[in-house]
Amino acid sequence: MYAIMRNNHKFIARDKRTIKNQYIEYDILAPDTINEMFDSLNIVEEAVMQSLSLDNLHNAQNLLKDEKQQILQDVYMQNVECSKRKVVLLKPKEGYNLFKRLIRHYGTQQLVDLLFHLPENRIDLQEIVHHQSAERKQFENIGGQLVPKEDLHSLLQNIKNGTLQDWNSIHQEYHKWSKNYLKEKRMHALASLAEITETPIPFWNNAFIKNLITESIYTQKWIFEEIYNSRRKDYANPFRQMVYEDTAEMDKVVGKLKDNSFIQKEKKTLEDYIAKAEKILQKL
Repeated sequence: MYAIMRNNHKFIARDKRTIKNQYIEYDILAPDTINEMFDSLNIVEEAVMQSLSLDNLHNAQNLLKDEKQQILQDVYMQNVECSKRKVVLLKPKEGYNLFKRLIRHYGTQQLVDLLFHLPENRIDLQEIVHHQSAERKQFENIGGQLVPKEDLHSLLQNIKNGTLQDWNSIHQEYHKWSKNYLKEKRMHALASLAEITETPIPFWNNAFIKNLITESIYTQKWIFEEIYNSRRKDYANPFRQMVYEDTAEMDKVVGKLKDNSFIQKEKKTLEDYIAKAEKILQKL
């Protein structure tokens, strides 16, 4: 978790563009990765259904969601590699439910940001409905810029039919996508949240939103704890410790765990998110 989350900061720091007129997405929870998580959920459901000889996908979904039932036999994947050997899917229930949790967290983060910036003291649920998208769009990653697939297809068609005849016109389309991206991301997040919770946006109420935000706070805390624990393992590794005379010398060379700059940044991120989320909970 430490390495995955640190990539966000590393890539931002490495972005040395003089003019940053294109929005490059660095977050691991973004429209393209979330769509891949949805695809992964379907793949896991299909694998469980076939491996356990279940009648339909609905039974596989119920088994994966049921905390009391365990999957005691191997779950095999199809068409994963060019080989005749069997490919076993490890921890299907854990992975399945974690992906669903992360999708909810992604959607709730965008929901929290939307509600936090509303001017009124009370939450206007109609504002959420106003930002809804009819469906969860597919996105393409073109050099780090995320674009709705339908928009990219439209661009290619306009190039082919001569509507766009020069590079400046094409670049203007990229800039237009960039300006619209955060709005597109928010609509995608709300559509994803509605889909993963099986609750259309017009049916959301205060209690529903409270439950989402409360879970999202716990998820953000869990992410920070996993970041911290991932790094702490490095300090507790005897093969890393063996090159130093003692802990004091190790701290002198690599720095103390509590002083790690990335962990401090993530702690601040956690604190800021909790403060923002709790402010919204007070309004509900």
